[in-house]
Amino acid sequence: MNNNLKEKQIEQASKVLSQLTGIKFTTDDIKVIEKETKAVIKARDEKLLQRLEDDNNVIFGYSTKFYFLNIYVVSTDKEVFDEELEAAKQGYVWSYVENLENPAFSEYGTVRVDKELERIA
Repeated sequence: MNNNLKEKQIEQASKVLSQLTGIKFTTDDIKVIEKETKAVIKARDEKLLQRLEDDNNVIFGYSTKFYFLNIYVVSTDKEVFDEELEAAKQGYVWSYVENLENPAFSEYGTVRVDKELERIA
């Protein structure tokens, strides 16, 4: 992965997470959150973590709700960073949604979260 892109994604994650929660997050915070979140995902499903890494995701959180594992990620497309920030103002975040009952229906998409990052839609 291009280190310049990864740094921009980490910076973007700090902005999106700050917007979603109303709490200021630094890039150093994101690096810690990503490391901890990856450990949780790896403990659950090593192949899922490998897929997320192969897709060049920066992961900045997760939640479980209903039959879904919602993994919050930053797009690899810098062209949509402004759109991600606008969406975050309304509580929407780009995610990989793992369908725990039927993994074949797992996909990337936007989910709505509350200030505690729990999925609400």
